[in-house]
Amino acid sequence: MSQKDSFMMTDFASFNKEFDEPNLSLRPLPAAVFRFLYSPALSSPIFIILKEDEIVTKKGRPGNPDISMSPDTSLLTPLERLHLRVLERYFPLADTLQNFTARRRRIADSMGRLYPQLYSPVYYRQLLDKAYVGKRPYFTYTINRTKITPAKYRQLVQQINASGYWRLPRYNYCAELGFDGYSFTLEANTAKKYNVVTAIQCSTDSTLPFFKACQQLVSEAHMDNDILIYREGPSLPDTTHVIADTPLPEVKEEPKPRKKRR
Repeated sequence: MSQKDSFMMTDFASFNKEFDEPNLSLRPLPAAVFRFLYSPALSSPIFIILKEDEIVTKKGRPGNPDISMSPDTSLLTPLERLHLRVLERYFPLADTLQNFTARRRRIADSMGRLYPQLYSPVYYRQLLDKAYVGKRPYFTYTINRTKITPAKYRQLVQQINASGYWRLPRYNYCAELGFDGYSFTLEANTAKKYNVVTAIQCSTDSTLPFFKACQQLVSEAHMDNDILIYREGPSLPDTTHVIADTPLPEVKEEPKPRKKRR
């Protein structure tokens, strides 16, 4: 993974703490784990974790506070606030510099020489930890476990493998996004590889099998009523109606009455 993606996954793992979920990207686990995260626009996320003998579902309880966290920059010094703005936009600075104009590259180079900590992901992490509110202790979630057979586990994994999951890019976005949409992410920690793929709202020819595989996992977790990213079946009927042209009568302006002479 690139340094930016690696850092984002570490930051993403801090969000997982609300659901007591570990960072899957650090090291191989004793057994393979596939973790699906559904993130709707206006409600709490839902986790579905596929293991060799069970499917675990975690869902925020109704009435929970919003678990997204806003920065409190008053906790930072003026210089730290400047550094946080720079890093949130340009991290990692060394890579982003390549896309700058010559003038902006000179300015960024000068700032990097003056503040070499801007090149350190550890420093960026320290700024984020200082600026963002910690875990809210009153966030709660429900947990449900569904036992599965070895055959069912193999079937679900084979469908994921056959969907092109391991070849898809990290992010899969649509050309046009709707309002109040959703995104979903599938992580995999296996003995040989870690992988993560995120998609948003609409599928394409290359992502359709991936959408189907994720919806199958949702169905096996009995979460169809909460999560719909793909529906099998015929497309909706064409309800277009052609209306024939209707000739309209010509309308003439009524003549104005003449005033009588006195």
